Amino acid sequence: AMDMVIMDVKIVDPTLHRRYIGVDNALILQNLEQLKRMNKLFRIRVPLIPTVNDTEENMEATARLLEGAQICLGARQITDYYGWRAAPSEKAAGDMPELDGPSLKLVEMLKYEEKSFDELANAMKMDVSSLNSLLTILEMQGIIRQAAGKMYRAIV
Repeated sequence: AMDMVIMDVKIVDPTLHRRYIGVDNALILQNLEQLKRMNKLFRIRVPLIPTVNDTEENMEATARLLEGAQICLGARQITDYYGWRAAPSEKAAGDMPELDGPSLKLVEMLKYEEKSFDELANAMKMDVSSLNSLLTILEMQGIIRQAAGKMYRAIV
């Protein structure tokens, strides 16, 4: 069973979506409406593209599109929703789970400075899908946090 979905909504207007992204967004919008009807928890990301989708019109259209949705804004809402563990701010310093090699390497990289997704992908030599999964898991565990500008940092 599907518990949660993470999806990107770049541009709501179909004409602009096709012009800038190169494909129709009808299926994306249909899937979003289906998620809203199912009353499932989901997280929407809006990757900002300067002068393309960072307009007031697109932001307002995105907000209207998401009206009535059960949207998750971040790791804390996910952990609270499922009751998995205490939120990061409530965890004791020694309450970090044992990490495997890639997770440990990633956390060590983020302890002293924020890094972008691209910097992490290059340094970790990981494909985008694997890195995204790893970052999501570590964020849900309260070990890292996505900061402004899609920058990541360790919080333990």
